[in-house]
Amino acid sequence: MEAFACGSEDLEKVSQEIIKKENIIYPNVHFELDQMIKLSKAVKIHKCDSFVHIPFCLTVEAEHLGGAINLGNDRVGPRVKECIYKNVSDLLNIDYDIAFTSGRIKTVLDAVKILSLENDVILNVNGIFTLLSSLIDINILYKAMRKEKENVLLVFEKIKDYILRFVDEGLKNGAKVISYADPVGDVKIMGLKTFLDFSAPITYDILKNISSKMDDEILFLCGRMTNGLNQAKLIEIIPFSIENVKNYGEALLKISKENNINIFGNYCIKRTHFPGQNVKACGIKLL
Repeated sequence: MEAFACGSEDLEKVSQEIIKKENIIYPNVHFELDQMIKLSKAVKIHKCDSFVHIPFCLTVEAEHLGGAINLGNDRVGPRVKECIYKNVSDLLNIDYDIAFTSGRIKTVLDAVKILSLENDVILNVNGIFTLLSSLIDINILYKAMRKEKENVLLVFEKIKDYILRFVDEGLKNGAKVISYADPVGDVKIMGLKTFLDFSAPITYDILKNISSKMDDEILFLCGRMTNGLNQAKLIEIIPFSIENVKNYGEALLKISKENNINIFGNYCIKRTHFPGQNVKACGIKLL
C-alpha cells in the first residue's frame, strides 16, 4: 500500500463568495439549523461535490460532553477555549450517556435528517484521542496512560460507547457516509508502541462495530489512521480503479455499490469533490 500523505489542505475554509452570496451568518451557522443546511448545500454546489458534509468543525461532540468551545467567526472556526477537565478522574465522572436531544449535536443530527432527503450526507465523527484533546490537556492524558492505565482504558470504553451511540443516531437520521478520523491518535504522533497499546485496538473495535450496522452506507477511515492500522496488521487494503466518474465521491458510491464493500480509507474525506475521470480508491477489510 502506498501510505497516505496528509497535505493539511485548508479544505474546510468557506470562501467569502459563498458567505456573501448565501447570506451566511457566523457563528450562527454552527448552531442554527437553517444556516447549517444552507451552507452545506451551497458548499456542495460550489465545489461540484457528490456529498454534503456535516458538521463544519471538530468540536461538536466535545461541547456535548461539557467542553468549553469558542464558536469563532467567518475566518476562524470553532476551537477549544480551555481544557476544563484536569485529570482522568474528571473524565470518568462525565455523563457519557447524555441524550442527543439538545445543543449543537442535536442540530447536526437534525441537519443530517433533512439533508439526507435529497442528498448523500457525510457525517464527520471524531475519534477518541481527538475528542479527548478538546476536553483535557493531551500531555496529562499521555502521562495518565503510563501511570493510570486501567482508568484510562475505562475512559476509552466510555467514549467508545458514546461515539457508537452518536454514529447510530447519524445512521438512523440518514447519513450515507460515516467519516471516522482521529488525527491526534495518529501513529506518527503517538509512536508505534503507544499506538499499538492504546489507539489501534479501541479504533478497531469502533470500526468493526460501525461496519456491522451498515447496509448500503459507507464507513470512511482517515488516511493517517489507515496507515497506523495497516502497520498494526489489523486491516487489509483492497485497491480499486474506476473510470468515467466526475470526482472521488462519485467513485466511492459506485465502487461500494458494484463491489458490495462498505469501508474505504487511505485518503481524505475532505477531497470528495476532487475531480478525476479515472479514480483510484482503497477499500478496507478488517482482519
